[in-house]
Order: sequence, then C-alpha cells, then structure tokens
Amino acid sequence: MHPVTAHGFNLGIASVRHLTDEILPLLERGADPANSAALRRYERRHRRESLPIYLAKNSIVGLYTDDRLIARAARRFGLRVAQTPPAHKIVNRILIRPQVKAPRLRLPGIGGRLRMG
Repeated sequence: MHPVTAHGFNLGIASVRHLTDEILPLLERGADPANSAALRRYERRHRRESLPIYLAKNSIVGLYTDDRLIARAARRFGLRVAQTPPAHKIVNRILIRPQVKAPRLRLPGIGGRLRMG
C-alpha cells in the first residue's frame, strides 16, 4: 500500500478480524487452527475486501503523479466534486463501518474465558 492513503494499517486490522472469524470456531471446537480450508476462506475474503482499495489507491497515485494537462484537469474536477455533500456521504458510507464487538473465546481445558481484542 502506498502511504498516501494510509490504508495499510486499516487493512491489517481487517485482516486480523477476518482471520479471527475463521480461527476462533476451530479453537473452540479443539480443532487445528491451521485448517487449510479455513485459511483459504480467510485469504479469499481478505483479498476480496482489499483489492478494490488497492486498485483505487493505485489510480489516485497515478492521477496525482501524472503531469499531463488531462491529468491536471481531472485532478481539479475530482477535487471540486469531492467537496460536495453527496461525495462526503458516499465516502463516509464506504469508510465508516459499524463497530464489531470482540468475541469471547472458550478454549477446551481452560476454565475461564479469554477476551480477544
């Protein structure tokens, strides 16, 4: 990830959440957390959610590092559009996700519960 979008950290947090969603049920059943089917599901989900951000980020970086007249005009237009209330609503809807409550984990052989998060 290019630092211009600061999405590396956010994608890392999302990745931890996705992996946790796959591994916790296995741990609760006493199964192997390295289950290949669960890890493939995690990988597909993470790639599906991170690819659009990655592609959009590359487009933005490309637009802002291009000095051609058409790119400069597109930047000016994009900045004007981005300052409108409808654009703010769209961006907020995309970026602000509901809080996810940290799951509780019950491990076989451990008397108490562990809080993940």
